[in-house]
Amino acid sequence: MIRLRVVGLALVVVFAMSAMVASAASAALPEFSTSSTFKASSGHALLETKAGHKVECSASTGEGTITAPKSVTKASVKFTGCKEPEIGATCSSGSKSGEIVTKMLAGTLKYINAGAKEVGIELKPESSTEKVFVTFKCEIFGFGSTLTVRGSLTGKITPVNTKTNTYTLAYTQSKGKQTYPSESLLETESSGIVSFPYEESGQEVSATVITSTVGEIKA
Repeated sequence: MIRLRVVGLALVVVFAMSAMVASAASAALPEFSTSSTFKASSGHALLETKAGHKVECSASTGEGTITAPKSVTKASVKFTGCKEPEIGATCSSGSKSGEIVTKMLAGTLKYINAGAKEVGIELKPESSTEKVFVTFKCEIFGFGSTLTVRGSLTGKITPVNTKTNTYTLAYTQSKGKQTYPSESLLETESSGIVSFPYEESGQEVSATVITSTVGEIKA
């Protein structure tokens, strides 16, 4: 009888430890299985504020580094063919017309729906002191406005639990509100011929991301 009790207690301990290990492993997910560099590209991209102000770009390219298990570093995005459609102004962050280049960005892999194993990447400025994504000007006939975008945004990445080097990263929004919650709101302000204080904004773009090595997002 004593021996049976000891065996029974041992089994309880084993099951309890197994549950704890499984729980810890689950808590660590989602994660990148390997580190790599990446390049990204997209077609049409839209920035829209809740008041309906818009900036549209015809395409984008990006690059950065994935540092397993959860981090994206040294990321930047270049948008091309950028315009403010309300008045037809061309938007640029530098000397090249229609080109907007973000500040250096950082990202974190996270669940957007753990039960459904849906995974996202939250992007924000890499600098801990500067919260700005990008500052750019939209000009027409020598007149224009300066716009500043700050905060963070989260997009859905697919596929998960599949060995590949090609992913789709989609940031979606509706009328200036991001689909997936982030650490802080994405906000835009404008000064110049079109002026408004910081207001909630949404970014809409779907990018193909190609990593330098085959791996998987474990979820």
